[in-house]
Amino acid sequence: MGTAIHLLLEGMPVSGPIDVALTTEKLATALTICGKGQTLSPPARERALDLLTGLDGGKLRSQFETSDILGKEVPLLMAPGREGPVGAWVGSIDLLYRCPETGDVVVADYKTDRVGDRDPKVVAEHHRSQGAVYVEAVQAIGRA
Repeated sequence: MGTAIHLLLEGMPVSGPIDVALTTEKLATALTICGKGQTLSPPARERALDLLTGLDGGKLRSQFETSDILGKEVPLLMAPGREGPVGAWVGSIDLLYRCPETGDVVVADYKTDRVGDRDPKVVAEHHRSQGAVYVEAVQAIGRA
């Protein structure tokens, strides 16, 4: 379901209220586009609605309304660091925007992990290396 939610967020407008019913229909379509060819199970539908409702009323989305969106699904190709002589980091940055308060460029990466009883800092730590690569890529562009 994470890939489908990414597709959905990629096309979602950054301002105005989210039409949760319409968005849920789009999520089902996104699942088909992802090649899953399936409908959302009741638990998956409930999880998707929870994510969308949280996003709709959250501080982050309200910040996007006043931000300068620099890109969505920004392609990323970087040579590997000191990890070895071959290979590359390949991916895409979900959202790149300029913070309206500081003017800083912010890398946002959508995560659909269920935090549950876990410490949010521990969950975030799991994704730290990916975020570090994305930040390094954006900084390299700034130096070019």
